[in-house]
Amino acid sequence: KIGDTITVTGVLKNYYGKIEFDTGCTVSDIVPGEGGNTEVEGTVVSVIIADLAAANGWVNATKYTSFTMDEVITVSCTGSSNSGKYYTSGTNWRLYQTESATMTIAAKDGYKIASITITYASEKTGCLVIDGANFASGSTYEADGASSVTFSVGNTGSATNGQARITSITVVYVAE
Repeated sequence: KIGDTITVTGVLKNYYGKIEFDTGCTVSDIVPGEGGNTEVEGTVVSVIIADLAAANGWVNATKYTSFTMDEVITVSCTGSSNSGKYYTSGTNWRLYQTESATMTIAAKDGYKIASITITYASEKTGCLVIDGANFASGSTYEADGASSVTFSVGNTGSATNGQARITSITVVYVAE
């Protein structure tokens, strides 16, 4: 109910009735309240890249093409040799425009994505792009129940190697 938030730092895992947590993510349940509250009902999962990297032993300048946010949401990227690399300077996961990089956030079967919020640093005027439009850092994309959403990397200026340096991702999803 409104005012009650359950926040767990880590990835929730259920092993035969025993619940365990791995650090790196924050999971919250949102339940609509009474009296016309319009909050989205669903599960919220957030990843801070620095925490995820620490929890999983990521190494500087090493490519990681995918990770799981929880048992439902996965994040993956495409691109050449640099897209998907984690860097300790800025503690971010990078996607490069010149590599035609994409980042796909997907829900497993039986679930749909309600919204996605991504924070990132722009390098050389790079930006994320969704549905042909620039997606500003900290903005929320309303996914309208998609099973997956794919972002690409664009450029807001004239630089030739724009980068989106992902620092956190939050996804709200619901069961079908």
